[in-house]
Amino acid sequence: MKLQLGKKVADDVKSGRFFAYFGLVFGLVAIDLLTKALADAYSVNVKLIPGLLELRMCYNTGSAFSFLAGKEWAQTFFIVLTCVVCAVLFVVYFFVSPQKRVARLAIAFLIGGAAGNFIDRVALHHVRDFVDFPFFAVCNFADFFITAGCVLLFVHLLFLDEDALFRSGKEKNE
Repeated sequence: MKLQLGKKVADDVKSGRFFAYFGLVFGLVAIDLLTKALADAYSVNVKLIPGLLELRMCYNTGSAFSFLAGKEWAQTFFIVLTCVVCAVLFVVYFFVSPQKRVARLAIAFLIGGAAGNFIDRVALHHVRDFVDFPFFAVCNFADFFITAGCVLLFVHLLFLDEDALFRSGKEKNE
């Protein structure tokens, strides 16, 4: 398996696919960190569409919906969890066929989003959130990227994969 993974990595690097996908990851992280820095620097507090969409700076020591916020051990837990998840996704990327572009794109979005929030946790001991949906939650671009990655992965698994539940236009190989 080790030799097989090494060959897959070498093939991806040689073809340039690796640099394209992980260039996207770095671009997503840059967008996330830049938007967080701007919102934080200007202490943003703007009602774009009152009751629907606002920009408001928040500092979250928990995860989604402030889960485990205020727990002393939570930051360490989320940092370790993010490292494990990103490492697994990084390895899975190489086992996903290059023809499965949507699945690989999903992995890039998941890693990019996770890395953006990871950097906040390590550097600041909290995550900067600023996009406020008052009826729902406050989030950031990393959260949007993670959500987009999940949606892309579900689309791939439900419609595009050879074993997809809802394949249209193509016969399943029996």
